[in-house]
Amino acid sequence: MLTIVEGKTGLIVLDTLSTIETAKAAMELYFEHRPKNPVSAIVISHSHADHFGGMKGIAQYAENPAKVPIIVPAGFNDEALSENILLGNIMSRRAGYMFGNLLPANERGFVTSGIGPGLSNGNFSYLPPTMEVKDDIQTVEIDGITFKFLLTPDSEAPSEMHYYINDYKTLVVAENTGHTLHNIYTLRGAKTRDTLKWVKALDETVDLFGNEDIDAMVTAHTCSGAVGKSA
Repeated sequence: MLTIVEGKTGLIVLDTLSTIETAKAAMELYFEHRPKNPVSAIVISHSHADHFGGMKGIAQYAENPAKVPIIVPAGFNDEALSENILLGNIMSRRAGYMFGNLLPANERGFVTSGIGPGLSNGNFSYLPPTMEVKDDIQTVEIDGITFKFLLTPDSEAPSEMHYYINDYKTLVVAENTGHTLHNIYTLRGAKTRDTLKWVKALDETVDLFGNEDIDAMVTAHTCSGAVGKSA
């Protein structure tokens, strides 16, 4: 998933896909249709590699790639590194059974886990976050755009958050509304989820944002896109 929000001075990128190559391809596709403004910030919804692995592919479009703001939920560093670095080799091997990425794609089709057509074979990247959302509910202005964050820890990912983008009346719910519930208990060996906390996160989202005007909802692995004003 990669979504682009047009800020006051540049582009706020929500999640970065899994590799540098796919992130760059997404940005170049966007620039074919919209002005080539610099990336002004990156917001990562949760601690799974397919949502932050393309960081360097996005940061290269910032005016200063080394100083681009990167906003993440509380506990992101610990969870991202423990799952993808310390256990990376083990989980990547097991992921072959979960996602079927080692099986050939041919006229008979291909195997997935129901959350996307396939995995990228490009280069994974990581950049240290510049800000953690630490309050359960926290409002932050990012490049002139108001984000209202809701932490949803130990739901689909150990470190995760939802947020409402007031200026565009858009609600982002990460992967917690995915119909496959693909991370409750995984073949690749990720932490088993507490489904009560997952449901609690959805209830809190309805309570907090249910009365807001919502023109669009972004949920991972079902759509990617851009949020902004037409030319």
